[in-house]
Amino acid sequence: MIDFGGIEKEVDKIEEYYCQIEKEQEKYCHFFDQKVVETIPSKIFTEEGYKDLREYCVFRMGFSVVTKENCRVLAQIIKDNNVLEVMAGLGSYTATLRELGVNVIATDDMSWMDYDTSKYKNWKKYSWIKDLESLDAVEAINKYGKDVGFILMSWPPQNESYALDALLAMRRVNSECRMIYIGEK
Repeated sequence: MIDFGGIEKEVDKIEEYYCQIEKEQEKYCHFFDQKVVETIPSKIFTEEGYKDLREYCVFRMGFSVVTKENCRVLAQIIKDNNVLEVMAGLGSYTATLRELGVNVIATDDMSWMDYDTSKYKNWKKYSWIKDLESLDAVEAINKYGKDVGFILMSWPPQNESYALDALLAMRRVNSECRMIYIGEK
C-alpha cells in the first residue's frame, strides 16, 4: 500500500502557485474537494477563462473529472462485475464507484509523481482512497485480471504504450474481460 502521509509545508506553496483561482471562480472549487457532486457545469472545461480552475481540479481529483452522473452510467455498464482500476491516480473513480456499490480494486504505480515532482508531488495529499495498491497496469492485470469483469483505465500517459500493453495483458489473462477507457485516443 502507498503511504499518503508526511507532506511537507513547502509543497503547499507549489500548489498555491499552480492553483491560483480568480475570485469569481472560487465558487466552483467545491466541485473538486474530495466529494462527488451530481454534475459539473461544462463551461468549466470548455471556456478558456476557466483554465486555472481546471488546474485546481487536477490537483484535487486527477486528470478525470468524476461526477455521480458519469459514474452511474459506468455502474450500469459494470452491473455486478468486479472492476480493476489501473492507473487509478488519486482514486476518485474508485471512491465514487464504490459509493454506488461497485466492487473496485485500485492500483497505480505512482510513476506520474516523477513526471514533474515540483508540480504533482502534492497530489498525494488529496487521495480519495486509502487502499491504493502500488502496481503498474500490467502487474495489476496479471495479479487480479482473471477475477474481474472490467478493467477501468482513465487518462493514461499520451504517446506511450501503457494502454496498449494493459489491453494486451487483459486479453492474455482474461479474454472475457472488457476495458473501460477514459481519455483521448
